[in-house]
Amino acid sequence: MMPRPIVPGATYMVTRRCTQRQFLLAPSKTCREAFLYCLAYAVHKTRVRLHAVIVMSNHYHIIVTDTLGVLPLFVEWLNKLVARCMNHHLGRWENFWASQQASYVHLVDAEAIIEKMAYVLCNAVSAGAIERNADWPGLHIGRPGKHTARRPGFFFRENGAMPEKVSLEVTLPLLDGMSADHTRRAIENAVSERERTEQERIRAEGREFGTAEAARNVDPFSSPSTDEPRRTLSPRVATPNASTRIQALARLVEFVRTHRQAMSAWLEKKRDVCFPFGTYLMRIRHGVLCAEA
Repeated sequence: MMPRPIVPGATYMVTRRCTQRQFLLAPSKTCREAFLYCLAYAVHKTRVRLHAVIVMSNHYHIIVTDTLGVLPLFVEWLNKLVARCMNHHLGRWENFWASQQASYVHLVDAEAIIEKMAYVLCNAVSAGAIERNADWPGLHIGRPGKHTARRPGFFFRENGAMPEKVSLEVTLPLLDGMSADHTRRAIENAVSERERTEQERIRAEGREFGTAEAARNVDPFSSPSTDEPRRTLSPRVATPNASTRIQALARLVEFVRTHRQAMSAWLEKKRDVCFPFGTYLMRIRHGVLCAEA
């Protein structure tokens, strides 16, 4: 498995899909409230900053800034809570998530963050599931603000360790050289433009949009009738700027090379070896030495 750097302060798009592409997250009041609670708790535990989330019927996309360099811990908390909670609700016991790792895409510049914010917030329209972003009945948050997530009335013990309610704050990403107002307008414009473009694409393909009612009534144990693309590349960095992307990929290649060298030395019992900045698992599990930023 190729190591991936986890960099404090970096912004990521996180994606995870349900097993066998089943609609286990089909939008309902129960699913929406349960996911919101699990998300709020995971954010509370790890102090990531949440910027956007959309929960589709068989996957989710989330954009966060990993302030402390603990992104895998955030994803672990979120995924295990959602899986246990929704499995209980659906009366099932098998794996909830697909066997592939969660996708972490490092958004390396302001352009990438704005682009992926629009991608996430327009995901239901892009899929043809709904005609307007605002009409998606699943969890769909992209505007800054505070939300109160209440513990679901199922799965969690009434007098257990989990809090009755958790406050969740959604914030704007901090973009270099851009004020909060500028950032907000840029994201709103990108979302509006993408929504319009995706609507035109769906119509040009001769397809009809789904409805909120149809989304709510889907069988959670069914799957899409379309074939899933297989053996496609899983990107680790994103930016529309070619030169920036080349630089980011070069840094990633160097990280992997240095990490593997350090790992080889560690396996030879050389405990003073220094791992590259961004090393996560070895730092958490074994407290290895890591380079400074």
